[in-house]
Amino acid sequence: ALTENQAKMLKRYTSNIVLSYDADEAGQKAALRGMDILRDEGCRVHVLKVTDGKDPDEFVKKRGKEAFLDLARNAMPFADFKLDIVKRNHDMTSLEGRIEYLKDAVKILSELSPVEADMYIRKIAADNDISEGAIRAEMQRGDEKAQNRSGRHEGQVRIPPSMVEQYLIKVLLTDSSYMENDNDLNNVFKT
Repeated sequence: ALTENQAKMLKRYTSNIVLSYDADEAGQKAALRGMDILRDEGCRVHVLKVTDGKDPDEFVKKRGKEAFLDLARNAMPFADFKLDIVKRNHDMTSLEGRIEYLKDAVKILSELSPVEADMYIRKIAADNDISEGAIRAEMQRGDEKAQNRSGRHEGQVRIPPSMVEQYLIKVLLTDSSYMENDNDLNNVFKT
């Protein structure tokens, strides 16, 4: 299992990392954890999918060094790898399965930079015969839900006061002569 300290050490030598784990489920989980750790360190991560054999060592023994290096050159970008795993976990022949896939894909897209997300939105939209706008709306919805979970109540939107509003409040608080009576001041704070 890749640790944060190992990721920091690797980053000293290169920002381009190709992960190669066993092809089984445990290997995929390790790759997913490793990708997140490396991305947090600022690395560009790709994942090598071993096509012949259970693990990279078996592949090299069967096919040789050059074949392994070819795989490494064609390693999947981390977002493609994550999206591929999510896709395999859903029944893409059913409407419900496709909807659940798209919801999970949006979670992955939210981890990407705006440029990366835009490119993947186009790809996912084309591959799944859905509009880019629907995917973007689902992302927006996810952002709003995250904001609500982080302390805001449903439906509440905090809009920062403008400079004019701030100045008016200051004037009202420092000079009550602008109010006809004390009830006016109370009414200001009730609204």
